[in-house]
Amino acid sequence: MQFSHRGGAFGQGRLVGDIIAAGSRVDNLWIVGSPDTVARKLRDVYEMVGGFGTLLWLTFDHSENRESYEKAMRLMATEVMPQLADLTGE
Repeated sequence: MQFSHRGGAFGQGRLVGDIIAAGSRVDNLWIVGSPDTVARKLRDVYEMVGGFGTLLWLTFDHSENRESYEKAMRLMATEVMPQLADLTGE
């Protein structure tokens, strides 16, 4: 799992949990991988932080590689999010 916090990279999800437990703020969180890997990592973060109601996906200009961006959005919608439908934020 690749995480970053205030520009520094963390390689283990455990460390993000430690940051949260210490009351620090996670400014940046990168989750990358296959659709199954991304779904598993999002579920791990969800459980680690006690749930959340909204997933916000921020991106930058993809005008030079629009096909890759569209593929990523399509995979998120059709393969990742259905695996997380049971996470209600409650």
